[in-house]
Amino acid sequence: MIDVTVYYTDGCPYCVKIKKFLDDNKISFMDVNLEKDKFVVNRLTKKLGTIRLPVTQIGEEYVLGYNIRKIRELLKLE
Repeated sequence: MIDVTVYYTDGCPYCVKIKKFLDDNKISFMDVNLEKDKFVVNRLTKKLGTIRLPVTQIGEEYVLGYNIRKIRELLKLE
């Protein structure tokens, strides 16, 4: 099983859509509210150079923004 984490903020509609997509496909994930954890924001910004919400981490890969095609590919969904 691949570890999946969704980094989000309150009020981000694409963050809600990504989490719904994962739920609908029965993919378990951890979610991290970036508004409540500035340390994680700094760590992600250093690692990725920028943040575009949502940030979805699948294993060691990061997907910036609402990119269902890339998420499907990494999760090997049809």
